[in-house]
Order: sequence, then structure tokens, then C-alpha cells
Amino acid sequence: MEAARELAASPVGSRPVPVGAGGGRPVPLTAANRPQPVAVQPGSTTIREQSPDEDEAGDEIVQEIAKKSPPWVVSLVVHLVLLVIAGLITWGVVRPKATIEAGFVEPEPEIWSEKLGEQNEIDTQLTTDKPKENQVISDSPLPPVPDPFAAAPDSPETEDAIHASSDVKAPDLGMALHGRQRGRAGDLLAAYGGNRLTEEAVLAALEWLARNQLKDGSWSLTGPYSDGALDENKLAATAMALLAFQGHGDTHIAPDQGAFKTDAEYQRAVRFSKVVANGWSAMMKTLEKDGSFRVECPSHERLYAQGQATIAICEIYAMTKDEKFKEPAQRVVDYAVTIQDKQGGGWRYEPGVDSDTSVSGWFMMGLQSARMGQLNVPQETLDKLTKFLDSVAMVEGRQYRYRLNGPTTDAMTAEGLLCRQYLGWQRNDPRMLGGIQFIAARPMEWAAGKRNAYYWYYATQVAHHMEGQYWRDWNNVMKQMLPTNQTRKGKEDGSWNPNGDVYGDTHGRLYVTCLSVYMLEVYYRHLPIYRKIF
Repeated sequence: MEAARELAASPVGSRPVPVGAGGGRPVPLTAANRPQPVAVQPGSTTIREQSPDEDEAGDEIVQEIAKKSPPWVVSLVVHLVLLVIAGLITWGVVRPKATIEAGFVEPEPEIWSEKLGEQNEIDTQLTTDKPKENQVISDSPLPPVPDPFAAAPDSPETEDAIHASSDVKAPDLGMALHGRQRGRAGDLLAAYGGNRLTEEAVLAALEWLARNQLKDGSWSLTGPYSDGALDENKLAATAMALLAFQGHGDTHIAPDQGAFKTDAEYQRAVRFSKVVANGWSAMMKTLEKDGSFRVECPSHERLYAQGQATIAICEIYAMTKDEKFKEPAQRVVDYAVTIQDKQGGGWRYEPGVDSDTSVSGWFMMGLQSARMGQLNVPQETLDKLTKFLDSVAMVEGRQYRYRLNGPTTDAMTAEGLLCRQYLGWQRNDPRMLGGIQFIAARPMEWAAGKRNAYYWYYATQVAHHMEGQYWRDWNNVMKQMLPTNQTRKGKEDGSWNPNGDVYGDTHGRLYVTCLSVYMLEVYYRHLPIYRKIF
């Protein structure tokens, strides 16, 4: 009963869900047994590969028909087929895909909902030269990318190796922040499945955040917008808003006009840079000498806000290398190390006391952002976090619990798997493959009670890093569902209504809006960690 109360009180803890039946340990994925891509039609529930015999039989039938038909019939059929294809392209049924060298992006069927088609007609007034639907923002190709499976060693098969928890080397993410720099973002947006609609949704949300910034530069969880949170936490609100802007590539530094195609885009970037500068002015006034941020909020929300602020300050330094952020960012990282639960290995509500997966995930992201900025993060801290994840892992590491005693949940599984990716688990690790299959079986749904932006936020990142069919399937739903359900008129234009989200009623409109923005920035916010592009 106590565990249930704690879970309900957690601002981002996930509700218990039934645990699926566990199967045996999966066979490691190798070049010999790796499944090949298959064509999947939109709406299909069955995947079936056509055999070579069927291909040959089909060719023989076509050839026989061609031999017995008069030449004018063959010519007529060919011209009819060409006319149909031309018509489909004209009406947008067949769409050209972005081509990236070395098989960077596998072909995928585009899925467009009727609601999104209607939304295309809405004049958001965000740009003076809106690209045509599905237009690639930039035509410059990305460099060739090697297949990450080609050189990846087989995953460990022994029981001891499955449960190994230390001596892992995290992927090199030092250049990942380049994915957010203007000039690369357009390439990555197209390459990873984003489009004009997803980017317009991001821009509309940032405009909403800019309109709701308070005079002192901070943001509020409770208002001045409608459907605010039940409790105030300005530190969390400000950190989340800044992360939304930074995820789009906006910093406190004035942008270079030459990096923009139109004056309207440049002027918007100038406005956003001022918003970010004012936000950081407010945030830095709350930073204490010990590296903590001063905040008035319920006690169980304090370290959530600290973790979010840790991500934000480490990111702004990593993005800009502005020296005025270096020492404060390192101070914040040192504070995170100091208040880690020495026995449990994670973080929870009070500094140095107890651990849970929810709070620990935010600190893990903060420490990873610090590593991307080449700040000092002790390996011992990461090893302790790995041991904590081992303690809450279930089904051989494929699913995760909120705390030691409790069921696995969707949100905690996604959060735990993202931490594992950053801590060095390989893409073809059987535990990671089992985890992504768990997520793939629980796609985004907009039904009341099933909306869970917190789960979606972590699952989106896990799927993005995994790439392949897992990412395409997840993204095909996400890139339609979020823009379709965004508020696009009135005072709250650009935000998302929190009503119906598992935690939206408690944490409010800004919370749900920021998480939604992070998801739609995933195409260029961070590069997939198993790719070596730069």
C-alpha cells in the first residue's frame, strides 16, 4: 500500500501495468541470422516475404501474356501504367523519399492522415515561404554511414555476461550536438522521418512558450495559460522550456543572419535567442554555491527539477562552449555526484537518500549532457547507477521497475533502456532487443487514460537510437498523432491540452507541451548513438 501511494505521488512515476509473459533469452543477432527488411503496407497486420519461386512464377506469367498479346495492347498497358503513376505522384499518393548515401535511410511508406491533410490548410504564420508538403528542407547529403551491425561484436551469451553491470564504455557522443546546428538540422529532419508538419508543430509550440514567459525570464507550471499544474515549480518549468528551445538549436547567443534562407526565419531566431537569454538570466539567479538550484515546490518534486536543470545547463555549455557556463555547469554536475544515493546508486526525492528509476533517469540525462560537453563525470558515479538499474531490472534486463519492490511499467522500462543505451549497451544486445520489442508492442495512443507523454518521451528516444523498422513504426504514428492533436487556434495555439494524459491533469499544459516538443525535435536533437557520422 505504501508503494502504491509513493507511485501515485511521483510526478513522473508510471502507473503499474500487467507484466507480459516472459519468453526465453533471445538468440544473439548475427550476420547469419539477422532478419532482412520486408515490405509492409500501411494498415497491414501481416508481414510476409515473397519467395524466389513466387517471383519467377510471376515473371513467367507476365512474359507469357506479353508474347500472346498484340503489340498495340502491350503499348496501351504500358502507357496506362505510366499515366497512373504520374497521377499518383501529382496527387501525393506516391512520394519521393529522401536519399542518403550508404543506405543511411531505408525506404519506408509514407502515411498521411486525413486530419493532417486538413491541418495543412491552417495558416500558422510561422514563415513567409512555407515548404511544400514533404519537401526536404536541405538537399545536401549526409556523409556515408557504415552499418553499425557490420562491425558490432556478438552480444554475450553466458548468464554471467547477461548480468554484468560495470566496465562498460559509453558510446562516443561528443559530436552528437552537431545534429542541432542550423544547416545540419534540415538534413537530419528529412533523414530520420520528420517533415514540414512536425517542424511547424515545433515552431508553433516555441511561439506559445515565448508568449508565456514571465517578465523575470522564468516560466511557471501553473499559468498564465489555462490548465496549469496543481503545484508550482518555476525551476522545473524554466528548465523544461529552455530545453525545448535548445533542442531546436536556439541559444542565448545572437544568430548569424547568413545561416537563414529568409529574413522572417532570421527575425524569429533573434526573438528566440532573446527568450533563451532571459530564461538563463532567471535560472542563474537561483544557482547556489553548492551547485543546487533554489526552488519552492513540494518536496517530492525538488530533485526532479534539479535533474532537469542539470540537463539544461550542461547542454547550453556543450552547445556554445560559452566560458561563463563552464564553471557553473561543472558545479551542478559535482552536486549531482555528491547527492547520489551511495547505497542504492540512484537519486530520489531527498539528496543522498534512496533511489528510483524516474528521478534517476533525469540525472542520467544530465550527466550524459555533461559528458558531451567534456565536463568531468566520475566513472564511479556511472557504475553505481548501472548497479541500481540492475537492481530494478526484470526479465533479464528487458523491463524495469520504479523501485526495488514493484511491477515493471511502460514508462520505467523506456527510461531504463535509454539509460542502458547511454551506459554502453550495444544495439544488438539481446536485452536491448527484448526491451525495444516490449516498447514496439505499446505504441502511442491518444485515447484518454492511454495518453502518457512521459512514457512517449523516453520510448521515442530509445526507438530513435535503435533506428530501423522499430523507429519507422514508432515515428509513423508519432509524426501524425502529435501535430494532429496540437491546439492550433486561440490563446493556447501551439500547445497541447493536458486533459486525458496520465499525468497531464497534475502537471499541466507546459509539462505536456514541452515533452511533446522534445519528441518532435528528436530527428535532430541528438544523433542515434550507434551511428558514427562525423
